[in-house]
Amino acid sequence: TMHGVTRPVELKFAIVEAAVGAEPRELSLAIQASSTLDREAFGIGGRRDRPPFVGNEATLEIQLLAHPATGAGEAAP
Repeated sequence: TMHGVTRPVELKFAIVEAAVGAEPRELSLAIQASSTLDREAFGIGGRRDRPPFVGNEATLEIQLLAHPATGAGEAAP
């Protein structure tokens, strides 16, 4: 949702790195995704009578590093 307009966005995730340590809880997974958004599809755009100082496309990039959750009462590694 941007500017009060909700549109679906397709994200294609790719595994960048997966690592397993000596202990079962020493697992990590790095993933990333990106997509290009059209600002006008969300009602965000410049006036037609002025030169465009900002392009209509915006790039959304996500990078995530995930580890297993710790159980209740366990300390994080």
